[in-house]
Amino acid sequence: MAQAFFQRINFEFFQYKWMDIYQKNKKAVQYENAVFTWNGLFFMMVVDLFLILFYSAVKNGCPEAFRYVCAFPIILLAFFAARWAYKYNLPDHFLVVGISYIAGTLTLCFCSFMIIDPAIQSSFYSFFLVTTLLTTLIVDVPRRKLAFLLLWDALMLTTGFVGVSDPYRLRSVFIHGMIVSVASFLFGCFTSWRKLQGFESARELLYVSTHDRLTNLKNREKLYYDFDELTASKDIIGVIIFDINSFKQLNDTYGHIFGDQAIEYVASVLRTCEERYGIQFYRYGGDEFIGLVRRLGDERPELLIPYIKRYVADSTLCTLDGIEIRIQISGGCAPYHDGDTLERCVNSADDEMYADKEAMKKAGQISGKVQNCQ
Repeated sequence: MAQAFFQRINFEFFQYKWMDIYQKNKKAVQYENAVFTWNGLFFMMVVDLFLILFYSAVKNGCPEAFRYVCAFPIILLAFFAARWAYKYNLPDHFLVVGISYIAGTLTLCFCSFMIIDPAIQSSFYSFFLVTTLLTTLIVDVPRRKLAFLLLWDALMLTTGFVGVSDPYRLRSVFIHGMIVSVASFLFGCFTSWRKLQGFESARELLYVSTHDRLTNLKNREKLYYDFDELTASKDIIGVIIFDINSFKQLNDTYGHIFGDQAIEYVASVLRTCEERYGIQFYRYGGDEFIGLVRRLGDERPELLIPYIKRYVADSTLCTLDGIEIRIQISGGCAPYHDGDTLERCVNSADDEMYADKEAMKKAGQISGKVQNCQ
């Protein structure tokens, strides 16, 4: 049992893809570290206010009270600077992590200086406590944790050795510092690992709840949510709807497995069109797909339909029986006007799509056999 436990730890911890998981969950990591930074700076302000009141009221004013009064606006400025950095530099995750390390260090040093007994305010132990807490609390990859720890340990050990001639104290500083540093690094990596696992599980659960399993397109629930978001930001100009021509006939003739294959194929084409045309596609149900057309200057969304239809018809699919099938789709578009609901836009686009389907049927543009696969 012990061997199985250590094998699992070796596989899940030491072979963990730290940077990949860290990058995938970058937003959650940033928010976790930013909250730690904000809370630390806020706690600094509370402690500073308490000390201002204490020295002003109880001590009847003294140099310490003046010092804390001067420190308050600096702490407040650092608090808002941290919030600004998180808000406007969200893609730069390294900057947010760096700010968390620096602000967290200042926070804990400040609090240790205020709270720890004056007789040991200059002790190196308080600095090692700082590195222990920071390395543990800040979510980061091990190599950056290690770099941060080595940097601060070098500074702290240098500070602890200055003016100390007692060899026993020097040895104590070094031994205790290394023990605390190694323990904090390992525990910090374990803490980050567990938090990243939680972030990854939440991300996967969110993906499953907002995406269609067959096509990997967003699902209907996500469609309603995104429509509300885009209409609120006025970043939508129309709704496009597509479905596969003669889909029931394909299912009845070649089976549901080929029907799923046809749906997957159309979805793959639509995914490539998302970035090219600025459209967010969703599987609405069955063989129907809906796209929310985002604002792209003066371009009219109805002009995109022929291009997308042509991309779908450019390739063919092969059935299990070796028959080559060309997939055709019909489409319709409805422009979005202020106050329109999703249902109104879908109904309007649906009418155009059925008119397009009838026109394609009369022209013989239906999904069906082309030739036998080679």
